[in-house]
Amino acid sequence: MKTFNLRNSVFILVSFFQTAVLQATDFQVAGTIKDRDTKQAIPYVNIGIPGTSIGTASYEDGTFSLHIPDKYLKDTIYFSAIGYSLLKMPIQKFTQQESIILWMNREAVQLQEVVVRSKKASPVKKNYSVRACSSKEKVIVVRLYRAR
Repeated sequence: MKTFNLRNSVFILVSFFQTAVLQATDFQVAGTIKDRDTKQAIPYVNIGIPGTSIGTASYEDGTFSLHIPDKYLKDTIYFSAIGYSLLKMPIQKFTQQESIILWMNREAVQLQEVVVRSKKASPVKKNYSVRACSSKEKVIVVRLYRAR
């Protein structure tokens, strides 16, 4: 027969309240990211709050959803993608609408010249011995050593 254990009951009660508090302090940001010129969705946009571990990436159809704790409601979310200029949006703008459409502008980036050179490969020394065998037997490697 199980006895009433006060310690376990208190632990369960505290865990329940912590879970309820954590769920109550999150705010969900959702929307779709599109190209301003083509009006097409932009997939795999990096989304996050700098200096925190809060972030995600947009899906293939440009949609995203992000849970943000209340303590970050005055911060700014950054949206970045290759070939597009950085978009910064205050989180408070998301509190006014359930879902928002964000428009990103294309930005061409000129890269410096890249020179690729090959390095002469050093030959691999074959340093092994094989015991003698007839043509019907399998070859057995006795020692294998690779020196550099």
